[in-house]
Parts: sequence; structure tokens; C-alpha cells
Amino acid sequence: MKSLHNIAETDIIWDNMTYAEKNHLLYLKQKDLLDQFLKRGAITQKQHDKSLHDLSVKMGEKMSAAHWIQRTHLFRADEFICSACHAVSRKPYKQCPNCGKTMKKAKYDPSWVDEAEGLSAVLDDDW
Repeated sequence: MKSLHNIAETDIIWDNMTYAEKNHLLYLKQKDLLDQFLKRGAITQKQHDKSLHDLSVKMGEKMSAAHWIQRTHLFRADEFICSACHAVSRKPYKQCPNCGKTMKKAKYDPSWVDEAEGLSAVLDDDW
């Protein structure tokens, strides 16, 4: 089915659409409305993501999965960052507590090496 933005209201022949097509079109209209609210600052990103998740579940629309990005640090606990909404979590839940997306595997981010190099540069000075 075409994107909502490519369809003029006059082109829609509601009577000839299947039940699934009608539901999908209603979903796209409501999603577009949420996007407009976000764009105009009427709702926050967190409200948008939660509302979109709830709408998708209730309308039976499939949501794309996301994954955790695992960041290891030298002197503090690991962080897990949602690839969809960039929320930070202390552990890799099956679902992001912020946006509600189902999580697949965690991907390791070796950025701690940069921290180690910085520490090495500080400690190597006249030691």
C-alpha cells in the first residue's frame, strides 16, 4: 500500500478497500497526527514513542525491532543504549522501557578503549 503522504483523499475508494487496508490507512493517519504533534512541540519524543507503540500494538501493526548497544567503561558500570530511541539502561531488557521496542541482540561498542588511552596518556607522564 502507498504511503499516506502519496495518497490524496479523493483517490481513496473506501468501499473497495479490504478491512486490513482500511485499518492500515487509519493507522497511517493517526501516526501522521502523532508526528505532527511532535514536530510542533505539542508532545515530547518520549510521549510520541509511547503513543506510537501503543497505537501499533492496538492496531496490529508490526513494529521494527531494535537492539541494545553495549558500552563498557573502565570505572563505572556498563550502559545499554537503545538503537531506536537512544535511551540508556543499566541492563539489556527484552523490551526498551522507554520506547517499548522488542530488542534483539546487544552489539558491543568498544568505546572504552578511548577511555583507556586517555588514562594511559595521563599516567604515562613521568611515571
